[in-house]
Amino acid sequence: MTANHTYLANQIIVDPQRESYRGLYGEPLAEAIASAVADVPLLANPASNLLLQWRGVSYAVEFPASLVDHMSAFAGSFIAQQSPHSNILKLADVVLARCTSALPELTSDASLARKLHAVVVDLAARIPDVSSADAYVSSADEWWAEYIKEHAFRITLWSSLRVGYMAAFNAYETFIAQCVQQVAGVRDLRGGGKPFKDQLKLHLGESLTQRCWHAPDIHTVRQVRHSLSHAGGRVTDALRNVRHGVHVHDDVLQIMPADIRRAYETLARAAIDLITTVGNAPGQSGSTVDGSPQ
Repeated sequence: MTANHTYLANQIIVDPQRESYRGLYGEPLAEAIASAVADVPLLANPASNLLLQWRGVSYAVEFPASLVDHMSAFAGSFIAQQSPHSNILKLADVVLARCTSALPELTSDASLARKLHAVVVDLAARIPDVSSADAYVSSADEWWAEYIKEHAFRITLWSSLRVGYMAAFNAYETFIAQCVQQVAGVRDLRGGGKPFKDQLKLHLGESLTQRCWHAPDIHTVRQVRHSLSHAGGRVTDALRNVRHGVHVHDDVLQIMPADIRRAYETLARAAIDLITTVGNAPGQSGSTVDGSPQ
């Protein structure tokens, strides 16, 4: 199993910077979506589902880095709670007990025993406490540096990023389908294939469909998702001549945190466009959302 991990780890590339795994969700864009849909209650549920799924994806992808933060914080807190003073008193008690057993003649006098206890406390207090919080210098970055050396940890990062990218686009695809369902009263509309595209054009109109589904940047995200879902991440023919911006190693896409962040930004802008367009639609029968005739 270890040898297999080693082989797999040599076939993948991950972003080694801990800070790269922070802030994937993009709170400003999430707030912009929430603000836009506040005036379009018809799309409240699709938008809410989209934001929930995206937040969940970001939590999952950021979890390995967050785990290292928590582990480091826990270690520092645990060590800080080991009071030097209580340890000194425990040490004095143990020394006195040993002296009572080994040299009863020194401790038979109660006042002498108290003096001996006080001397031990004073001596121990002069010794630097290696378990104090000040002595604990290990940081989250140092924990991360150790974890990132582990094959299993790198594979975890690599896999979570791939899954996260796919889930981010899938959530957007579901959002589009749910919006059409709400706008047109279409039931059981699912993403993918010609029927889905036809329904988008029929109910959203040519212009909005182009902007929210066929725009070059959205097409690129969709093709990357397709590669991860159906081609094991291999660079497909559809991606060969596309400036997708994803790192490629051994002809396989290597998803980085920045790729997920960029996908979020692309899809969020399109979601805001769709919500805003629906909100501004005149609501006349016989027309699509963007005003073109059905």
